[in-house]
Amino acid sequence: MARLRQLHPELDLAYVLVQQFVQMLRTRTGEQLDAWLEAVASSPLTDLKAFAASVYEDKEAIRAGLTRAESNGPTEGHITRLKLIKRSMYGRAEFDLLRLRVLSGSKKYQKIQETKTGVDDRPRRRRGRMLREHRPLSNSQHSTFHVTEVA
Repeated sequence: MARLRQLHPELDLAYVLVQQFVQMLRTRTGEQLDAWLEAVASSPLTDLKAFAASVYEDKEAIRAGLTRAESNGPTEGHITRLKLIKRSMYGRAEFDLLRLRVLSGSKKYQKIQETKTGVDDRPRRRRGRMLREHRPLSNSQHSTFHVTEVA
């Protein structure tokens, strides 16, 4: 990398600017964002200028992300997990099974189920298909089935 940077001054400049941005991310020093945007704007690097233009469009949000300690990462992770579960079941099941798959992953739900029914470690699969117990979840008139194991 050092040799490439010596041979190509534009590559060296790109490396320095990218490292400055990464350093802002790691140290949460968003106060330096304006100076970084000006440095990129005065550089001849067109690809980095395009990135800086998109950063400039949402500068206040990016500055907040670079300075504040709060994060919505856990929320985004849960949303991604829910979408993955939903897409893996597309066209195969209704909302009841989706609800059970989402809740079956939570430790709180597993503890509730263990205290209600006791732990049963017997395998519940036969030829790769799920087995269903046909017992209603509630005393309602409609037919809702409880899935004992979710794939």
